[in-house]
Amino acid sequence: MGPAAAVRISDTLPAGVTSAGPLAWDLGTINAGATGARVIVATIGAGVRCGALLVNTAAIASSGGESDLSNNAAQWTTVVTCTSRPIYLPLVLARASAYTLR
Repeated sequence: MGPAAAVRISDTLPAGVTSAGPLAWDLGTINAGATGARVIVATIGAGVRCGALLVNTAAIASSGGESDLSNNAAQWTTVVTCTSRPIYLPLVLARASAYTLR
């Protein structure tokens, strides 16, 4: 199998979550079997209640020739935990941000 052209990763943050960084990356041409990752640092807004479920979605697409589209998106759910001190709540999609082309 040859390389994938015009590869793009995009991420959709849940309501109440913002990011100062990009939420889409144009990767160009990627060879079959290549892997990689993108990290998103996000902020949970004050209006998001304790115990809320935040579902983050990431997807990867290319300009064509792909026979299996079933593995091109993933979701990760995080439960908002409230505390009296600031915490780092990861919304990094380790599973979905990582990509493998076959």
